[in-house]
Amino acid sequence: MDELVSVPSDRVQERVTPRSRAGQRFQPMAERDLHPTLRDLAGRLPGAANGVVVIADMPGPAGLPDLVAVPLTAKLATRMDSVCPPLLAWADARLAAGCSTTRPLSVATLARRLSTDVDSTRRRARRLSRSGALIECGSGFVRAQELEPIGRLYALEAKVDDWSGGLGQALRYGAWADASAVVVGKLPRDHSRAVSLASQLGLGLALGPSWLVRPRVRRLALARRLWASEFVVAALEATAPPVVMQV
Repeated sequence: MDELVSVPSDRVQERVTPRSRAGQRFQPMAERDLHPTLRDLAGRLPGAANGVVVIADMPGPAGLPDLVAVPLTAKLATRMDSVCPPLLAWADARLAAGCSTTRPLSVATLARRLSTDVDSTRRRARRLSRSGALIECGSGFVRAQELEPIGRLYALEAKVDDWSGGLGQALRYGAWADASAVVVGKLPRDHSRAVSLASQLGLGLALGPSWLVRPRVRRLALARRLWASEFVVAALEATAPPVVMQV
């Protein structure tokens, strides 16, 4: 069981999405009571020593985790300073990720890489260049330097006692989150089955504020990581104050 440590109160920067403020998502009171525990666990994630931003009920590329946690990085700060709007369409993120940040690639090369037709690839690339996501260089395109994955994304799901359902949701978040986990208020006396399944799936499992299985970071394609990062950027742009790294 994970050793409990005190998390400085100013380490965790919390954001609440307009969806959360509007109360559009029903959640049992007992699960909402676990949210302070989610924030505490977020403050003890790898890389969180310089601060971590957490977003409740953040719409992701697929699903709506109870909490998304992102340890603060210079790349996140750089992306938030960019004028380029978030790329929330999968085709946009995929094309941007297919471009290099240093070597211009022709439309024909990009179309071949992405298995798309040349004309639609050209139209999309030119539109993304107008938004600042891509830069046109002669006959090719490069991706803007600030358009990179912003760091590790952790998706956390709270469950009172439905650990199996929670693991199923956490597994779905694995399509875009670097790591995901379920946090439960209670488990059966013999919780070896829950621990074993979480370990097999590479998912985190916490009983209250203690990790039984730490979430495992996945190897996701650049396009998936970039796309997920852009959803975080969109959520942060809809909230305030700005993200500030602690030094």
